[in-house]
Amino acid sequence: MFLWLGNFRICLQSSLNQVSKAVEAGIFLSGNYVEGVPDWIGRSGLQFFYKTFSSTIQYSYTSKGYSDANNTLFNPTGAKGVVPAYHVWDWVASCQLFRTYHVGAGINNLANARYFTRRIYFLLSSD
Repeated sequence: MFLWLGNFRICLQSSLNQVSKAVEAGIFLSGNYVEGVPDWIGRSGLQFFYKTFSSTIQYSYTSKGYSDANNTLFNPTGAKGVVPAYHVWDWVASCQLFRTYHVGAGINNLANARYFTRRIYFLLSSD
């Protein structure tokens, strides 16, 4: 969606996707969610344009997922379990200079939210 006011322009963007599917076949895993795939991913952004300057703020949401095919809720080692949902804000700005150059900068995770996107398995050796 665009809004035009002379040289000033605003653009609103949004998307919401359901991406997780339950396993439909198999003896032991039927009905479980696919590992590493969240139920929902959503993005919304607001862009501002003024002549050669632009700025964008974007909100991202990713729902919880599972790190293994068994959909383990808790494991004392922390290697398996739920990967929690998270929210992130990003900001970017750019400007065109002399019709030839574009200069831009941005900050990912503007609010410094703590999150992780997967669990990592470690192998410990006694050597």
